[in-house]
Amino acid sequence: MRVVIDANRMRKPELMAYLMLSPNNKAVISDYSAIESYKSEDPNSVLEHFRIVSSFPTQIVVLKATSEVASLDPSTGPMPARMIDLEQTAGFPRFSDAMTMAYRGNRSVIQQIEERREWAQSQLRSMTDDSDFREVLAIIRQVFSPDQWKTFRRRKPFTPKMQQQLHIAIMMSAEALANGHPTGLTLPEPPHLHHHFTFRLAMCHVIHLIDLAGAGATNRKPKQVLNDRVDVFHAAYATYFNGLMTTDEKAALTHHHARSALQSLGVALPENYADNVQEAVAELINHHRAIAGKPPL
Repeated sequence: MRVVIDANRMRKPELMAYLMLSPNNKAVISDYSAIESYKSEDPNSVLEHFRIVSSFPTQIVVLKATSEVASLDPSTGPMPARMIDLEQTAGFPRFSDAMTMAYRGNRSVIQQIEERREWAQSQLRSMTDDSDFREVLAIIRQVFSPDQWKTFRRRKPFTPKMQQQLHIAIMMSAEALANGHPTGLTLPEPPHLHHHFTFRLAMCHVIHLIDLAGAGATNRKPKQVLNDRVDVFHAAYATYFNGLMTTDEKAALTHHHARSALQSLGVALPENYADNVQEAVAELINHHRAIAGKPPL
């Protein structure tokens, strides 16, 4: 089982228990999760962020950069294996060794962490640009009528007509994202389209914004834009693997709806971590808490 890990789960007992449960359980790390893990001002906090994954170096899967993943053509082969950065994944034990050296006070490695943190801060500043948020929101407003926006806010089920409009909004958003890619992407026709990362990202983006619209959101602060961006990217990545491990309810809900939408298009998806393995992980956590004399979670 391979589960995409949100940065907010990197320090949590759930991740530790999941990796302990079976050596076949893999934690999938995206560039977005890595950037968030390095963003802390305190190098010691960064070290703590990587402590669990560094303890299971052969169970970590590192993905390619998002821009590279978005360039992959689904018609040339299955996507999940091609999304993995084989070199970084194979080299993760060396990364874990470096983290151990940093724990022990190795100044050279700590300096590298500080440099990586500065890089992450720079990436995060660029990710607060809300132009794509406003563009997709404008598409949703264009496709759906004011009365249908009231349906969002009342959290009512979509009518068949609204489901068709949802697909139109996703396609318009996917084309906008493809045109904005540095290399200028050409999206394939179905069924390969439904496996293209840009299509799934657009789907998650539209679903996420409709959920926000339902809550009455029309404008987002820079920090909220950053959180929105990370949520939709993780939700999209997780559709290629066995789901998403996150504490963010909006990210989890976006991923859940995206899985349902893809399955309605006839896309076969991997088993979802949340459907059964998550329960076994919770049982393992509570078992260890009972041994330590602590109440169950």
